Amino acid sequence: MDLRKAVVISPDVIEQAAASAVAWLPRSDNPQFVKGAIAAYAWVLGRLPYGPVSRADGPATVEALRREDRLADDAIYGPVGDPPVDQRFAAGVQNALMWLRGLDDEPPISIDR
Repeated sequence: MDLRKAVVISPDVIEQAAASAVAWLPRSDNPQFVKGAIAAYAWVLGRLPYGPVSRADGPATVEALRREDRLADDAIYGPVGDPPVDQRFAAGVQNALMWLRGLDDEPPISIDR
């Protein structure tokens, strides 16, 4: 399946969201959440060679996006992975993936324009 059918946000806007998240990181009171969003953006853009929660090698395909979303949800409510994924990191991944897939109207960290 074509990834473009799963990700409804353009790469340029994802780049802006990633840059805004990186800029926000030093000021955030929840850095793990921001790091999770950054990891999700990097994976979808092809800069992270593995899923941010599963740590499974491979690109962000439609099925891989679904897997990461499910695993992020699991990690928010209980330990996932070895070592376990931080719950706040998983929440950042899940929020970013939901926005990228058009399930949320706004990115998890506001985009500086």
